[in-house]
Amino acid sequence: SSGINAEYGVIREEAGLTTFFATSADPTIRVLYAAMQDEALLTGEPTDRDALKIEHEDRLVEKWRNKVLHGRFLQQLEEGGCDLDASWLWLTKQSLTRYTEAIVFAAQDQALRTNWLRSAIEKAADSSPLCRICHQFNESVEHILNGCQKLANSEYKLRHDRVAAALHWGLCEDYGFGTNTPWYSHYAEKVLENDGVKILWDFMVQCDNRVEACKPDIVVLNKRTREALI
Repeated sequence: SSGINAEYGVIREEAGLTTFFATSADPTIRVLYAAMQDEALLTGEPTDRDALKIEHEDRLVEKWRNKVLHGRFLQQLEEGGCDLDASWLWLTKQSLTRYTEAIVFAAQDQALRTNWLRSAIEKAADSSPLCRICHQFNESVEHILNGCQKLANSEYKLRHDRVAAALHWGLCEDYGFGTNTPWYSHYAEKVLENDGVKILWDFMVQCDNRVEACKPDIVVLNKRTREALI
């Protein structure tokens, strides 16, 4: 990272110097600029600093994208049709420590020392790439996040419920149910009700016909319009 920044610093300063000499109206500077070109000391073209910065950032992103391992996350975002701007908002809108941010980026870049990384990349002796929990599939970052069957009813459900609880907190704010805790520590009650709405959390809904998935995360029953939002 420091090497890349140093390289960009040199390019930026050289471009700035070239632009200054090439666009100056001072006759002395113009003569000096011509002499420097003859000596091949300044051979670049005048460049806008903002355009140079954008070009440099695009080049870094392309270099990142083409990495076999570290570029996989960016490739998945683009191939999955994700909103790239929204995908990076957490870097500017949330209050994360630099250590937490570093761990998130390490996971995105497949740089966590999983069993698969130790076996396939580091070539560690007597190492197995299999998941240390289920022992069935390679222990990659993707497998840990959403592919391990033994985590489905514990860690995955907990993560899912925390996201749903944040949505529940927002609904409480919208419909006049006071919340005394921040969204990230909100506890969702099974039933909340006032004169206008009833909010059900993880509540089994009785149906006339057999419906296998009849326990939605959140149901908002509007008493005035007699509508339900699932």
